[in-house]
Amino acid sequence: KKLGLHHVAVDMKRLASDRMQRVYPFFDQPFAVASAYALFDISKVAARHMKVVLTGDGGDEVFAGYDYKHQPFYQHPLLRWVPPMLNPVMKAMLKLIPFAKAKAMLDDLKLSNGDRFLNRSRIFTPAEALHLIHASLHHLIDTNRFKRQVDLIFGRMKHLPIVRQLLIADLQTFLKSEMLYKVDRMTMANGIEARVPLLDHELVELAFGIPLPLLRNDNQGKILLRNMVAAFLPTIASREKTGFNTPRQT
Repeated sequence: KKLGLHHVAVDMKRLASDRMQRVYPFFDQPFAVASAYALFDISKVAARHMKVVLTGDGGDEVFAGYDYKHQPFYQHPLLRWVPPMLNPVMKAMLKLIPFAKAKAMLDDLKLSNGDRFLNRSRIFTPAEALHLIHASLHHLIDTNRFKRQVDLIFGRMKHLPIVRQLLIADLQTFLKSEMLYKVDRMTMANGIEARVPLLDHELVELAFGIPLPLLRNDNQGKILLRNMVAAFLPTIASREKTGFNTPRQT
């Protein structure tokens, strides 16, 4: 009401197997993002009133909104200020601490930024994922393709701050092949076109020139966007990030 918009609530029913069978063929390939089903239902309602819709895709990737992936230092807090040249010294010291936390910190020191990105982003290891596919198809699958892509991306960005590296990696991987693919498929399946204003190239270029402390800190992401929205919707601007999930049967 405050913005003069007409708000429509969609009652999401739990995800049933027959509904999955209706929606899944629109992907034309294996796709494991459950929020697609909620997006399909919303697109179906929107198609009754309009042919073009705007979405917020890209906001998290451009303005550092993912807490679990875009933490500024991406390491255990005790290791934040340790220069890479001192890693061997830290490794020797941590071996003297008989705690599980010390082992986790030690393991973290062994990882490249690309490997940390992979660990935060995937559910299964390549070997585990292979078990989901029939054995007769294993020889056709390159299980290291995504890792090579990630290593190539991070290899080109060593001169950038770690948060910048994470944002660019997200833009070039998950946003492109997962989020935008999902939006395009689910909206077009209902005969409407989705546009993504937050991915306007001039806005993205502007965002990547903004100092990182204005985008996120240890506790919160999308600070700049939150401050802009606070003038109109203060309650929404201050709430925790909530994922766009589909209710599922358990």
